[in-house]
Amino acid sequence: MDIAFTLYILIQLVGVTLGAIRFRRLAPSSRYLWVLLLVTLLVELASRLSVRFLGTNVLIYRIFALVQLGLLAWAYRQELRQYTNLIRLVLGAMAVYWLIDFFLSWDELTTAFSAQYKAVCNIIILILTGLYLRSLLAQDFEHPFSQYPLFWISLGWALFTVVTLVNFAAFNYIGLQGGQLLTLFGSLRKVANYVLYSSFIVAFLTPQRVLGRHSTVVSLHGTERQ
Repeated sequence: MDIAFTLYILIQLVGVTLGAIRFRRLAPSSRYLWVLLLVTLLVELASRLSVRFLGTNVLIYRIFALVQLGLLAWAYRQELRQYTNLIRLVLGAMAVYWLIDFFLSWDELTTAFSAQYKAVCNIIILILTGLYLRSLLAQDFEHPFSQYPLFWISLGWALFTVVTLVNFAAFNYIGLQGGQLLTLFGSLRKVANYVLYSSFIVAFLTPQRVLGRHSTVVSLHGTERQ
């Protein structure tokens, strides 16, 4: 197991462990994020085994792209209630898109990554982070942004999306070109992943303030308004 992958897994493992310890204190959005992080950790381990024994992990990541978008969008939906119908509509459309892409790519399900689908997912995620940050800035309550878990997640996802959007959009082309281009984008993706999943750790350790008509902080025994 290489050092870069080991560090990547360790960051996720720390996040999963902290989230599990503090699960009862987590805001509803953070609980969905914890599930997403746990699924991500299991997928990464399964994909490594798949490469070793089957020679490919492409199908695993095809499925994970849809699951990841669903869990993350539903985490944001917990605090962006005004966009509930829009989020449901987008998720439904992306599920249909995934099915169409799945069957149209039947002959290359295990050989070609669905880079275009992942690029669209990243654009949707970037829009969600923008909507959240705009709603956070529009709040009347003056609490530090650092006390809101989705603030950290939004920063992490925004950075990850900007850094890797071109990478995912041209994934198959970059893979064919190889050489320095492949090395460069691979390094950028690794760093972006480290930052992204480190943001989960920070998010789980915050006071768990949530958006709403009143600023709230989730305690062990429920939700307290402040």
